[in-house]
Amino acid sequence: SPSGNWLYDVFLSFRGEDVRKGFLSHMIKKFKSKGINIYIYIYIDDEMNRGQSLSTMLVHGIRKSRIAIVVLSEN
Repeated sequence: SPSGNWLYDVFLSFRGEDVRKGFLSHMIKKFKSKGINIYIYIYIDDEMNRGQSLSTMLVHGIRKSRIAIVVLSEN
């Protein structure tokens, strides 16, 4: 957001069980301990509401965050 009206400090996006159950929990805990407000986008097909656009959710999170971090894993 060019105006600096951010809702989140960090947009965090990932996909995968290996990330969710290990690395990500440590990362989130550290961010929260430092007072960093995170928008976490977790891609889980069965948790998406019907009719809710994936791109709408992502664009909202990205536009309202100061920075974006994408977590990639081997799997």
